[in-house]
Amino acid sequence: MMDNTTNKGFSSLFLIAVVFYIWHTTIPALGYKTPAVLFAGCILFLYAYIFVKNRIISNSVGSILPILGLYFLELVYSGTSNFAIKIYQILQMGLYPLLILYIAKYGNERLVRFLFWAVIGSYVFTAITTYAGCIMYPGAARTLALPEEEMGANIFAMYKMANIGNLTFTYSLVLLIPQLIFLIKSRIVKRLQSITMLVVLVITILETEYTTALLLMTICFSLFFIPVHITKKHIWGLITVAGIIFIFSKLFIGDLLIGVSSSVGSETMAARLNDLGMILKNGMKSADEGDVGSRMELYNMSIQSFLKSPLLGGIKSIGGHSLFFDSLGRFGLLGLAAFVISYKKIWSEFYKPFSVTPYYGYLLFSFILVVVMAFFNPKDNLSVVTFTIPLFTLFYNQQYESSLDRQ
Repeated sequence: MMDNTTNKGFSSLFLIAVVFYIWHTTIPALGYKTPAVLFAGCILFLYAYIFVKNRIISNSVGSILPILGLYFLELVYSGTSNFAIKIYQILQMGLYPLLILYIAKYGNERLVRFLFWAVIGSYVFTAITTYAGCIMYPGAARTLALPEEEMGANIFAMYKMANIGNLTFTYSLVLLIPQLIFLIKSRIVKRLQSITMLVVLVITILETEYTTALLLMTICFSLFFIPVHITKKHIWGLITVAGIIFIFSKLFIGDLLIGVSSSVGSETMAARLNDLGMILKNGMKSADEGDVGSRMELYNMSIQSFLKSPLLGGIKSIGGHSLFFDSLGRFGLLGLAAFVISYKKIWSEFYKPFSVTPYYGYLLFSFILVVVMAFFNPKDNLSVVTFTIPLFTLFYNQQYESSLDRQ
């Protein structure tokens, strides 16, 4: 559980290492140009600083291990193949929640504010360069979702050096939208700053041509129509009302999507929006053709792999387009258990403790989004859900405490 019990001094080297570690993920050009040895050294330094110097091993590790369940299953099922790489990946991903737990326990207002602006600034910077890159190289963000060998080393290097975000980055921006909406409505920071950041993220998501990201972002805007301080009841009420409207307005929504598809500049997005509109109007029989139908076939491939070996999985013929269904196909019921335990632990550790705060509803909304994304995308967005959004939470909390102190 995140709590702030001690204010502790931090060395400048530690702060530099934390910022470098986060920017390595949020700034593609930096990640591409950084030697692997240097980044590995940064990871080891951060672990050493936290564990050796401050000795908070037991509680923190106990909180983090369940979150990494799917990564440990990947390690076990891979056997000796790429064993060192898998261990390195676990260390890399496990550092995100460990850092935020450490910062929550020992950080002070100055540290949290510094990291908040350093992190959000890096997202905005990469969003700007991604937007510009997608203008210069249409479809670049979608191309980066392909394996490097498939797109070609020269194209990969060019896009990375242009600092263009990929699929994971685009969906990370979607997860940040509810938090920026809260910043705008609550005026915790200057409204012009919050609106500017939101506009940058929105136009970037539009330019990356990820249709699911566009639809989820559109849903986020419903948060503007409910009170500033929202609770779990507001969110579930919003979902219920949206569900009812969807059920009784499927034909209208289908026509709307088809109409929008005809005015969208991106051929990829236009095709997908048209496919979705036809499915809403004519049922699943319209999904047999087109990109949406192809995506459903990939989901079904993972489901069929699960049905062939439901207990332990082990079948490698999976669709590769859904974290949830792929986990079922690869690891069977063990994958299901690891998936549920992982997200349940993330929820209880980083979101549930703030259930009585005025910003809880926005945290809940982002968490629901990341669970939904797990069904439609192969990435878990672990860095955002276990570090970036909890960092927003610490920033909110300290801003509210400061306002109370001033009163």
